[in-house]
Amino acid sequence: MVVGIADRPNQGRAIDFALDQAARYSVELLAVRAWPGPAGQAAAEADQLSQVNQLLASHLAGRSPVPSIASMVRAGAPAGVLRDLCRPDDLLVLGHRRHAPFVPASIGKVGADCIHEASCPVAVVPEPDPVAERPVRPRIAETAV
Repeated sequence: MVVGIADRPNQGRAIDFALDQAARYSVELLAVRAWPGPAGQAAAEADQLSQVNQLLASHLAGRSPVPSIASMVRAGAPAGVLRDLCRPDDLLVLGHRRHAPFVPASIGKVGADCIHEASCPVAVVPEPDPVAERPVRPRIAETAV
């Protein structure tokens, strides 16, 4: 199983889903972050890998054990990196976030490219709508003076 790790902050629903499925089916999990920088910059790649490992560790608490978890950072476009790492018997797990509350939900470029190009099934896990989580202020009727 392969999970794509975004470089933007989110609640990590895709990571949670991937960890649950890997534990349920006793399969290995590969967490991948596609890095837009040039390959071979060891310090920058090490920093990105450290971020991925910290993120994974924060989601592991209280979960069923996964047989094996590996993480990697690869330079390149996200869809191409993920497509090249997937085998036909894998499941590719991606997160999806809404860009703005007034923009209709859509799959996004990386998700669409992976669905069309990956050699395995793709699961797109939506992040919660950030507007729906904000407390709603009651409307106050104003009287005309």
